[in-house]
Amino acid sequence: MTNANGNHASSDRLDRVEQLLEAIALRQDRGQRQMENLQASQQQSQQQMEELQASQRRTQQQLDQLQQVVQDGFVETGNLIAELTVSTGNTLDEIRQRQVESDQRFLSATEEYRQRQAESDQRFYTLLEEVRYLIRKLPGPNPGEE
Repeated sequence: MTNANGNHASSDRLDRVEQLLEAIALRQDRGQRQMENLQASQQQSQQQMEELQASQRRTQQQLDQLQQVVQDGFVETGNLIAELTVSTGNTLDEIRQRQVESDQRFLSATEEYRQRQAESDQRFYTLLEEVRYLIRKLPGPNPGEE
């Protein structure tokens, strides 16, 4: 019986070894699939990282362009302000000059008016004196002597 028991035990061990080998093969297959999944996930992560880096570069380029546009806008605005300042200054100078000329013309016209008025007054008083003189020279009673 030992031989039959020995064969049976040997067969049991052989079955057990085969079961263990199958279990190891299954685990190895699962491990292999997990490794393949992990590699695929790693490749996908790498691809997403590359896409993210490309997007980041595009965003940085857009920010650089925006910064340049803003800087150009500031320069252009500064130039426009400078031009406006010069133009306004020139316009104000021109207005001041016209005002000075207008004031001078007004003062000159006022002075001429006063001079003509004084001359006219002088002629009036001279004529008045002549009329009085002529009235006194008229024959007959003097109007003031009645």
